[in-house]
Amino acid sequence: MSVRTFLLGLTALAVLAPRANAHEGPPYPICVDEPVGPITLSIWADPDVGEGTFFYYVEPPLDGVRVEAFAQFQGLAGADGEAGVGELEARGVSEDPDQRAAYQQIGTLPFERRGDWKMTFSVLRGEESLGQVQLPVEVTPPGLGRLYLLWYAIPFFAAAAIWLRMFLASRAYSSELRQAPESDDLLPDANASGHPPS
Repeated sequence: MSVRTFLLGLTALAVLAPRANAHEGPPYPICVDEPVGPITLSIWADPDVGEGTFFYYVEPPLDGVRVEAFAQFQGLAGADGEAGVGELEARGVSEDPDQRAAYQQIGTLPFERRGDWKMTFSVLRGEESLGQVQLPVEVTPPGLGRLYLLWYAIPFFAAAAIWLRMFLASRAYSSELRQAPESDDLLPDANASGHPPS
């Protein structure tokens, strides 16, 4: 493992840190290259109770395209007769990111309960609807923040420790080789002593 690889790994973790703070892991894909009218839509989700975040990738990028997300609570798996089923709703419209990013749009939804939600993503261009995608999404409680980031970083730190140990051992071995005298210098010169070799 090179230093560059290790630094790239830590950089990726740092980029995902703000998102990992509010979820039991980094965002994950719920829709990949789904055809919607003239475009294909990919969605990465970080669905947490309180505020769920969705990252939208639109190909090809089109000016004026927005994604409207509508969610309806379906209940917690295994719970019968749960209150709020079919009544709790959440709605949000995507917007441009604050800074340049790989995704074209970002949106949030105020989820009130954990459990299964039925999501409808409508791709809009102005007042025109280009199409819809319906997906089930499981909303989870917020994670443990930095503790989860530390958990995901453990493999990188372990690999870095192994690489550092091997690097230091290699340097120590090279240093010993440079300091050790040549083996031929340690042997006596028979001709110099005046005695013929036996």
